[in-house]
This record gives sequence, C-alpha cells and structure tokens, in this order.
Amino acid sequence: MGWRPNSATVLPGMVLALGLTHVAVPTWRIGLQRALRQIYVHVITWSALVTAYTAIIVSIGRRVEGPAASPQGPWMVVALLVGVGVSVPFARAALLRRLETVIYRDAYDVPRTLRTVSVALASSTSTEDLRPHVIEPLRAAVGMEWLALTRGAAPYEVVAMATEPRAIVPASRQVQSAVAAVLGVGRSEVSAAVLPCELGDRAVAYVVASLHEETLGLGRADRTLFAGLASQLASFMLRVDLWAQLRSRLVELDDTARRLSDSQHLLRDLYQQVNAMLEDERRRISRDLHDEPLQKLVLLRRALGSSASGPCRSQDALL
Repeated sequence: MGWRPNSATVLPGMVLALGLTHVAVPTWRIGLQRALRQIYVHVITWSALVTAYTAIIVSIGRRVEGPAASPQGPWMVVALLVGVGVSVPFARAALLRRLETVIYRDAYDVPRTLRTVSVALASSTSTEDLRPHVIEPLRAAVGMEWLALTRGAAPYEVVAMATEPRAIVPASRQVQSAVAAVLGVGRSEVSAAVLPCELGDRAVAYVVASLHEETLGLGRADRTLFAGLASQLASFMLRVDLWAQLRSRLVELDDTARRLSDSQHLLRDLYQQVNAMLEDERRRISRDLHDEPLQKLVLLRRALGSSASGPCRSQDALL
C-alpha cells in the first residue's frame, strides 16, 4: 500500500516550503514579500484550523461508529464546514494574532528609514515637497498601496498622496472619512490605518495608509515606523505653519513699509512746496524793504531840486 498524503504530512511540508520562500525573498522586494507573507499566514491558519477540526470530528465519528471505523467523505465535509464556520469569527482571528508575533516581520530597517525621512523633511520647505521627497519614497520602501497625509483641521485637506499605478486611488471623501473615523465622527470607507500626528494634545495632521493585511493590521515594524513618522510630520507641519505665518507677517510688513515710503515721498514734496513758498515770500519782503527807502530818497531829491524860491517853499516841499 503506497503513501498517501494527509493533513499531518502536508502541513509541515507546506509550512517549510512557504517559510523558505518567505525568507528567500530579497528585502528590497518588499511588495512581493508582503504578498507572500499574506499567503503564508492565511495558508498556515486555514491548514491548522482544518486539521484541528478534522481531528475533532474524526475522533467524534470513531467514538460514534466504533474504533475500527474510518470516516471518509461526509465527516470531512462536516469538519470543513464546522472549521470554516467557527474559525471565521473566533479561532482565525486569535490564531492570526498569535502568528503575528512569530512570522509577521517586515523586511526594512526602521531606524534607517526614519533617518531618511528626517533628512527629507529637513530639506523640505513646503507641503508641495512632501509627495516627491517623503511620501512616494516611503510608500515604495514599506510596500503600501497608497499613502496619504492630511491636515488635522476640517475639511481635512489632502496635503500629499502617493499611489502605485495599479492601486485603487481613494477619493478625497474617502480619505476624509478615514480621518473622521479617528475623530469618532464617522467610519472609514477604505481599508486604511489612520495615525494622528499629534503635537501636545492637538492633532495637526493624519497619516492614512492602505493595508494589504486587513486582519493583521499594521506589523510591529510598521507601527514603529509610522509612530516615528507621525512625530516627525507633526514637527514639520508646525514648522510649515509657522513659516506661513511668518511669511504673511513679512508681506504685511512689506505693505506697511511701502505705505510709509509713499508717505515719506508725499511729505518730501510738501516740504519742498512749503520751502518754495517761504523763499518767494522772503524775496518779496527783501525787495520791498530795499526798494521803499530808495523811492523816498528819489522823491526827496526831486522835491529839493524843484524848490526854486524861498525857504518857506523848501520847508513846504520838505513837509
């Protein structure tokens, strides 16, 4: 009688094969590794659950039909149905959470990625620089379908967003709904993780990232990375807001300086006009003071010259 595979022999071989494939993937192919990890985790979960429930049903069947019985088709179908029905709400989630601590590893260096992000943020001066220098490289490094950054104030403006060409791009309304889910005022319409960028007790922005693994959520490295990213982005958003306020103040100061310059030119013109008027008045007064005594002397000489006879006439002329 030849060897026939069963769950007890197939499961270890499957685990070994998938594990070797999972480890052998180069770390720079993070997207492929995430996909293989997704298959790996779910295959192990379902195989373990089906094996466990099959063993339970087979043991019950042997007790019912006798130790010599060998349950086949019907019992296997029942075992599969029971395994699927029970594992979906309870056992599958519990097993996946347990497997997370064992095989859910991310193949990127979190400190190095955070340092790269920090350098990119330090060289960025506005939110327009976030997509090409921060969001897009980070999305490619961690293998997310799309990654978005939104402001923390309504109406949740999408500051920067990067997507793969094949990814389903969520609408701005969906991103707003994802942000609103964190605030407790709505429910996310997309498969996303929303992390607040908090500054003190105030959220200045939100990081919204799509997930391949909806059940597992963010991995340990993902959580560490996004926590550090949220902290750095909070400081960056504060710096951008302060710079925007400073720039608006500088614009106001430029307007004030321009108005003062215009006022200075106006005062200079008025000063020149007043000086011209005063100079004209000075010349007129000087002319009057100089000309009036001369006129009196001329009149006096004429009077003296025309007095031909007698002292009385001369006195009358003088008078």
